[in-house]
Amino acid sequence: MTWRNKLINTTGIALIVGMLSIIVYSKFFREIPYTELTPQQKITYRIDKIEQMEKSLKSAKRLEAATAHPDEAMNIVYKSLELVDIVENEEEKARYFNNALRGVRNVREGHLRYGEAQNALGLIYTKQGKWREAVSPFKRATEKNPNEPEYWDNLAKTYLKLDQREKFVEASKVLFQFQGN
Repeated sequence: MTWRNKLINTTGIALIVGMLSIIVYSKFFREIPYTELTPQQKITYRIDKIEQMEKSLKSAKRLEAATAHPDEAMNIVYKSLELVDIVENEEEKARYFNNALRGVRNVREGHLRYGEAQNALGLIYTKQGKWREAVSPFKRATEKNPNEPEYWDNLAKTYLKLDQREKFVEASKVLFQFQGN
């Protein structure tokens, strides 16, 4: 066998091994939807997610320093809210709610992200079951950014939860105006 044939055989084998690796990887290590995970896999997923989020929160030298900048503050708000949905321990949830609240409070009125921060504050309240308290931040968010359908949707859902049908209809009318766009 000549060196050329050996090279072709070696390259062919490497190509076949590479293709098999891709097939095996895609079959066994593909992203599985959370709903299809076993209870043990769900626990592992939650632990991994919590560790990832805590690392990203700790990457800021201090939470107070990070929340001094509105963009960083909003990143912390969203990470904290995501962690609230994952953790089951009430003390940890309370800690993440406090982190989120601290972040929201550092986005001052007049800043470009103020409406977004008010919407996040309303979401914090709804996740805590404080529906009445959520109305004011959602209203401020819609006043600041009236062209943001998500804010109107959150306000409408809150009114519906509070059984304030007339206000729900008003907010829904504004929301439906976005359907045509």
